[in-house]
Amino acid sequence: MKKYFRVVREDFKRNNSFLSKMVISIFRLGNVYKDKKGFYCFFHLIHAFLDLFIIKLLIGSDIPKQIECGEGLRIPHGGRGIIIHPTVKIGKNVTIFHQVTIGVKEPIIQGATIENNVYIGAGAKIIGSVLIGENCRIGANAVVVKDVPPNSTVVGIPGKIIKRAEEK
Repeated sequence: MKKYFRVVREDFKRNNSFLSKMVISIFRLGNVYKDKKGFYCFFHLIHAFLDLFIIKLLIGSDIPKQIECGEGLRIPHGGRGIIIHPTVKIGKNVTIFHQVTIGVKEPIIQGATIENNVYIGAGAKIIGSVLIGENCRIGANAVVVKDVPPNSTVVGIPGKIIKRAEEK
């Protein structure tokens, strides 16, 4: 439980709006209790209710509790319209703007892996089991279907690397 509060505290530092904090709290509650049994079934019910009525119906997002996500998640604009597949892995200090889709291609093997300090612009789509390297920037409305090396900026449909910082 201490880890839950530490992770939520880090998430709260990066989010300003009440709606963003509420969405992250609900996501993290399900994330903590996803593997628990017995008495914790009560928390599953609370999470299922909050997830359905607040995140899915009110906000229009699908952020499943199965996602492996590091601390410092930032979702500006309350996370409206964010759709993420349950097999996605997200690193620390990732920013995901509204209307972002992180999905998979058939057959489902593994979702995308997004490493630390990644910025995903509004309306971006990341499709398939791609690897987004550390310190990357995905531009607004970009469609990423291939791996992106670290320290890169990707824009366009399909996503093209327009800038790649030199590694130190």
